[in-house]
Amino acid sequence: MDPKLIYQMIASAVIVIVALVLRGIASASIKKKVRTQGLKPQSALLARKIITAFIMLIVVLALGFVWNVAPGNIWVSLVGIIAVVSIGFFAAWCFLSNIVAGVILLISRPFEIGDEIVFLPDNIRGTVTNISSMFLTLQDKDGGIITVPNNFVFQKVVKKVKKENKE
Repeated sequence: MDPKLIYQMIASAVIVIVALVLRGIASASIKKKVRTQGLKPQSALLARKIITAFIMLIVVLALGFVWNVAPGNIWVSLVGIIAVVSIGFFAAWCFLSNIVAGVILLISRPFEIGDEIVFLPDNIRGTVTNISSMFLTLQDKDGGIITVPNNFVFQKVVKKVKKENKE
């Protein structure tokens, strides 16, 4: 077997293992931050997804280097893939707007899980039970579940209801 091929296979395996270890370290770090700052576990999900995507990009570039693929070819391929994905997202812009709104909600934190909110003037009211990348889930006073697209949050006035002190 060709020594260069063996080197490329070993280097590829090392890159993938290092990427998995880095992802594990990043996930553990995010979990620790969630615990120490008292954040909701769901808020860490999006951060882990973004870090995973970034690590995957680095892995593709590193594997291209190991297998002697010209960086220009890698970038052309990535740009082509991004263009196709962008066109697909443009065709389904509501999905993209919900994801972007979800990222903004998780970063800006206008309300937390457990907070009661009201959308004005529609008077949609409920307690936040989940904030995902696409939807905000509320539970109304009757126990019903209300699923609201994230981009709806940015199109309406949202009032956070103050919690009553029960003593």
